[in-house]
Amino acid sequence: YEPLTVSIGCSFNCINAFEKELKAIDDAILRTVKGLNPTEYQVLNSVPGIGKVYASGILAEIGTIKCFKNNDALAKYCGIVWKE
Repeated sequence: YEPLTVSIGCSFNCINAFEKELKAIDDAILRTVKGLNPTEYQVLNSVPGIGKVYASGILAEIGTIKCFKNNDALAKYCGIVWKE
């Protein structure tokens, strides 16, 4: 059973290392986005289902909501078609 135990132990070590790296990347993204657009980041992050990473990605893609004259312009940019 020793090879199996060692293999499982190594797998757990790898998982822990990846989790630490992922946390470091998430923290770096969060610091960057909060410095650029803190209010819009906070609003996006308050939407259920949109976490830190998605909020950061949205802001990285659109920059600021102020670039769009209205909701329809943002929807068109995103490829969303509003149905009546």
